[in-house]
Amino acid sequence: MVKQAFDWPPWWNWEIDLWTHLEEKMEERGFTEVDLRRMLEYAAEYRRVERVVGSSQLGIGGGTGKSLINVQPEPDREILGVVTAYEVTGEDR
Repeated sequence: MVKQAFDWPPWWNWEIDLWTHLEEKMEERGFTEVDLRRMLEYAAEYRRVERVVGSSQLGIGGGTGKSLINVQPEPDREILGVVTAYEVTGEDR
């Protein structure tokens, strides 16, 4: 994953690890690992999530909606844990 729009943090190019919570939600929310990887490819922004120490949230725009992916970098292992992903609709945008 290479992004040029702005400086991504070092964890951006780490191997990803799909957390159990994400795997459980993927089927419920109607997307696959391939879809998730495509969403990561098109990530346009990121921000730290203050309520969870060390977590960040990626924003993906496109089409009629926006998706968010919550990630947890694991610096000791240089792995980017993907916690969950979901589409933002209505007032949540």
